[in-house]
Amino acid sequence: MDNDDLIFGGDFFDLESEEDASTQKLELREGELREVAVLFADIRGFSSISNLFDAETIHKKMDEIMKIFTRCIVFYGGVVDKYMGDGIMALFGARKATEQDTERAIHAAIKMQQQLQLYNSLLSRQPGFETLELGLRIGINTGLVSVGAIGEKRGDEYTVYGPEVNLGSRMESNAPVNRIMMPLGTKKLVDRIFDFDHNGPVTVKGFSEPIDTWLVKGPKQDSSLHRRNQEIRYIGRETELAFLKSVFNDSMTESFGKREGKIACVSIMGEAGLGKTRLVYEFERAHDEQIRALHGACSAVIPSPLNLFISMFESLFRIQINEALEIKKRKFEEAMNRLCAKANPEQLAVLSDVQPLIAFLLEIKYPDERLRQSGADLLSHLSGAIERFLIVVINLYSDQDHLIVIILDDLHWIDDASSNVLENLLNTISRDFSLSRLFFIMMHRPDYIVPSFLNLLMNHLELKLKPLSSEDISLLIHEFTKGLDISEDTMQKVVELSEGNPFFLEEWCNYIDDLPKDNLKDFPVPVSLHSMILTRLDKLGPQLRLLLHKASVIGQDFFVDILKIVEKRLRESDAIDDTLIRLEQQSLILKMVDYELKGYSFKHITTREVAYQTLLWENRKMLHQITGEAIEELFADRLDEFLFTLSEHFTKAELPAKAIPYLRKAAEFASKVYNNRQALELYNKLLDLIGNSDPEQRMEIRFKVAEIQWMTGNWKDAIPAVEDILDRTANQELIFEAHRFLGIAAFYKGDIDRAHEQFTACLALATGQDNQRLICVATSNMGNWYFQTKDYARAKELQIQSLELARAINDTQRQAKTLSNIGLISIVEKDLAYAEKCFEESLEIAVTNRFMKEESIALGNLGYAKIVQQDLDDAIPFLERKLSLAQTMNDKLELLKALGNLGNIYNAKGDKDKALHYYFQIRDIRIYLEDEDGLKRVEMEIAELEKRD
Repeated sequence: MDNDDLIFGGDFFDLESEEDASTQKLELREGELREVAVLFADIRGFSSISNLFDAETIHKKMDEIMKIFTRCIVFYGGVVDKYMGDGIMALFGARKATEQDTERAIHAAIKMQQQLQLYNSLLSRQPGFETLELGLRIGINTGLVSVGAIGEKRGDEYTVYGPEVNLGSRMESNAPVNRIMMPLGTKKLVDRIFDFDHNGPVTVKGFSEPIDTWLVKGPKQDSSLHRRNQEIRYIGRETELAFLKSVFNDSMTESFGKREGKIACVSIMGEAGLGKTRLVYEFERAHDEQIRALHGACSAVIPSPLNLFISMFESLFRIQINEALEIKKRKFEEAMNRLCAKANPEQLAVLSDVQPLIAFLLEIKYPDERLRQSGADLLSHLSGAIERFLIVVINLYSDQDHLIVIILDDLHWIDDASSNVLENLLNTISRDFSLSRLFFIMMHRPDYIVPSFLNLLMNHLELKLKPLSSEDISLLIHEFTKGLDISEDTMQKVVELSEGNPFFLEEWCNYIDDLPKDNLKDFPVPVSLHSMILTRLDKLGPQLRLLLHKASVIGQDFFVDILKIVEKRLRESDAIDDTLIRLEQQSLILKMVDYELKGYSFKHITTREVAYQTLLWENRKMLHQITGEAIEELFADRLDEFLFTLSEHFTKAELPAKAIPYLRKAAEFASKVYNNRQALELYNKLLDLIGNSDPEQRMEIRFKVAEIQWMTGNWKDAIPAVEDILDRTANQELIFEAHRFLGIAAFYKGDIDRAHEQFTACLALATGQDNQRLICVATSNMGNWYFQTKDYARAKELQIQSLELARAINDTQRQAKTLSNIGLISIVEKDLAYAEKCFEESLEIAVTNRFMKEESIALGNLGYAKIVQQDLDDAIPFLERKLSLAQTMNDKLELLKALGNLGNIYNAKGDKDKALHYYFQIRDIRIYLEDEDGLKRVEMEIAELEKRD
């Protein structure tokens, strides 16, 4: 063999396959990520006699001890990973998981100690070994490890790797002789089963921080566990159902909240799995003939802006996301025609106006100029359309014999846009007494903060779901386990483990069904839901289990056609229908109905999470790539429906070239409809992917982030970011936008000189490029600056120049802005008639072209003009309309203007309560904006007002 020959063999690097990726077989790497308890043990004392006996004698004694230890390990369900001289390494949960893996490892360790003591006693009777006392150090750690084979395959051999394995080894090397040591995290898993001595922090090699360590004393006197099963009939929640019924009956008789004109609303709060959705289902079932329900649910799986109402409309129109466009459109139009047939002329006009916008939310496209807009304007149209449409639907659904019940689920996942629409909808409903025969039911988890507007606008009642009583759980267990031979001890264990959670109980019952009858009485019971599910998955055959893992990458819901493409790419058989049926029979997945494409859902989110998290990172990446490519293949003509999904798959596949275009489109869409939180999240992901590879694109995205931060009140981060962009970018238009941004920011900060400096730079840059649009913007900004410095003549001159230029280039949006600016100058000049003319013209342009921000500004200015003329009652309608638009746009600065003027009006009219109502809202916004000066001013106003009788 030549020195430069590879010992691995010529096919080791598979160079030919690398060159021809199109024919390369994709193959998942063997192995998994699993929670495994790792045990290390080392015998102490043999070195003292190693020179007194021959090698064969020492080997024989060591062999005897290792066989004893192996039996202890196997007895408690572990496997020996390797023998290491005087030591042994064992694994619990590497092949088949149980939640008792840590407990089993500790029991095995205790048994090893006991057996070594017995061995010492027997060994001391042999000549030469009379004084020998062998000791044993044991370390145990439980954590996530990589499990799989390495090197050339040799039967069924495998091992584990990872930091958690190393920590287990360090526990052994630091343990006192004849003690079992473990870190705090592992000790917590078995706190209820064993007693411990605290050993304190220990510095171990390979870890930067000391490890808090504990030593096992022994099993607790009472270390019983528990078991669970699945529901058949509804048991419990009688009090909760009675409460809902009481509120329902009050609402039916119009007595509940009638005096204040408020709607009944019940918020049902509970941990995941406690039965919020099932409770509401039972309520609906009991009152089916008396209610008409609208259902909406927020989603955390594939978040999208306004998803609460999108889901509601999908339910209302019976539309599925995967249906062909023509089917969606047919269903939508048929349903709209049915509504129109019952509508009066006014309602018919609303339905006709909002139809393109509601359709847009459902990915159905109609020509409409409003849909050409973006950002706050598009969000305003969509939000307003949702509100107006639902008001019509509620009116059409209403009659004396039925109550409209609006059911909103999973509000803990609500997006910003949906939250704003919900608030505005409730505002509208609260002002319309004819809509009082409504009943809202909202469901959420404890981490959801109930917004203040619910208490303000509704008769809001909270219903907190507690765990079911042990009696109810016991009844459920007996129902679920009919025909199974289960001990009372097992029943009690189920009661304890379920902790009153029906979901946990259901999973436990599925686990019991999988066990053979003769193992039920004494089989150790898992102590955590995660490992319990993994235990169930481990009982599946390899084919079922692997397919479940692949499906978990696709998502909580998955289409069979996507899964078949995944199988084809992996050169596996795509004849998976029978396998899916078997998984359905195992109660792991459920068939999705009323879908054009055949699909399934994981029965429980946790099951999908466990299946997904068990995959090796390398396999996850490959499967995400294949899934993304499958979606591109199947839905090539409608990829815009899958922007979020595709960006997620290709990001997790670590394919930035594929992920970035989808991620950018998804971020722009979120920003377009003003879902600020999601837009920021997506833009930040985009920045992470781009890194430093494209500095100019990075700065463009950073600027978009800064604009959102400014709008949402995060000024302290937005301004430095734009300043940094200005220092770095060579993009002339971006430089202009940065100067404009900083000029506006300086205005709000009261730095007039800096504002002038920035606006001057804008004007110079625009003039230098002879860019008429930028010149128009810069001229108007300079006019605003002169207005602030009270040079009204120069301000008016510049605004007129800007208006003429806007007309010349046919920029109607800029015309509307500039007319409002000219109107403000006219108020100062005491020409109120001309000011109102300018505002009205601005409003007409804004309404005609559906510029919501400019409409809001014009309405506010018309209200302000009425205030100047002391026509306070005439000002209120303008300002209330402005407030509604500002709320829809979630524009904090516009909100402050509307709230401030309304508060001042009611203050002047002597209506203390209404004035305080608006001032308190201003205070909340000032706190949110961290505007200390503004906060002081409004608090002074509030204090002064509260002193009055």
